Formats: sequence, C-alpha cells, structure tokens
Amino acid sequence: MLVFAADTATEYCNLALFEDEMLLSEASFKNRGTHSKNIIENIDYCFKLAGREISETDLFAAGTGPGNFTGVRIGVSTLKGLSYTLKKPLVGVSALDSTAYLLRFSNKKILSTIDARRGEVYFSIYEFQNGVLISKTPEKVVKPENINRDVSEKDIIITGNGSLMYKDVFDLLFENVYYPPVWMTEIRPCVISELAVMEYRKNKTDETFGIVPNYIRKSNAEENIKK
Repeated sequence: MLVFAADTATEYCNLALFEDEMLLSEASFKNRGTHSKNIIENIDYCFKLAGREISETDLFAAGTGPGNFTGVRIGVSTLKGLSYTLKKPLVGVSALDSTAYLLRFSNKKILSTIDARRGEVYFSIYEFQNGVLISKTPEKVVKPENINRDVSEKDIIITGNGSLMYKDVFDLLFENVYYPPVWMTEIRPCVISELAVMEYRKNKTDETFGIVPNYIRKSNAEENIKK
C-alpha cells in the first residue's frame, strides 16, 4: 500500500511517502510564511524523490490538528483535494495522537502537548499497554499550569512541542517528569501514516468528504465576531 502523509499543524511542514511501512521519501522543514506557499511543490518533490507518481497513491493521511488554525486548514484542504481528484481514500489523524504514539511502549502515562499560543496548550493524556492504547482523555486547551487538574500521577512523560516550551511550569506541576529527545516531540509523518493505515484497515474509513480540522477552540476572528 502506497501511503502519502502530510501534517501542517505547527510551523513545520511534514511530508512523507511510504510503501508497505517502508519510507520512500520524506521532507520536513520550518516555514517562515504560510504552508500554502510551497506545500504542492514539496508534495511533488516527495514523489519525484521516490520515483513514483501521485496517481499511484492508495491512501492519503492528513494531520487534523489541533494546532495553528491556518496551518491545519491548509494541510487538510490540500489532501482533501488530492483525495477527491484521484478518487483515493483519506484518513485524518490527531496531532496529539501522533506525538504520543511514538512513546507507546512506555509503561508511564504520556501527556501530549501542542502549543496553542495565548499562553495555552492543547493536550491529552494517554496510557498504553504493550504498545496498545488503553485510555485517552478528551483533547482540551488550557493554560499549562492548569493541566494537573486532569492528572493524578506524580510520574509522567511529557511530549509534543509544548513540552519544552513550558518545561519550567511542568517541572513544578509534577514530581517526576520525563522529557523525550527533541526529535521525538515533533509531529512525525511516519506515525501519521502508520495510524492512518491502522484505522483504514480496521474500519475501511474514508474521510474525504467528512474530514474537518480539529481546532478545539474558536479562532480569534470567531471570538471577535461573538463579542
């Protein structure tokens, strides 16, 4: 199965092409502007590196956020367009799931965090057993100092791009905090691909028409209109 995965929830644009769980090509870079400037060009680059055609894709995997509102929308919209045009299935994957899943063989609970700006983080708490997810809390957005209301554990692994950003806060909240290497805190397209394939094979899911960005909270514009 040839799978193309893309995530644009953070300042990084993460793209990768896999075939039967083997990485064929990958591009990950930090954008100074919006992802819309070069996402199509770099998708094309990934396929050229692998010597494959985009029409050969069997499944598209899109990171659905939460994250930067504009960034998430660009990634989801681009893959929806490709999925619809090529008549190939599309599966959405949570950004919080993808960072937590990298640590799935740990016996500790995992706090996955993503910067939500305004001094807040998106987060969810995960527990795995032998690499299999057994519990996940609802995804929320709060100030990092308020996360301990949802966590009773003294020992926890904190990952995602919010982990080091608010390290001083987390060090005070928990008795024993474990931080993975920086490269493990970023959203990885390889994980998005793996989770999408699992979901597709289990439920034959195709979200081409139903997939939506997961914003969790309202945008500044929506809140201003409400006011």
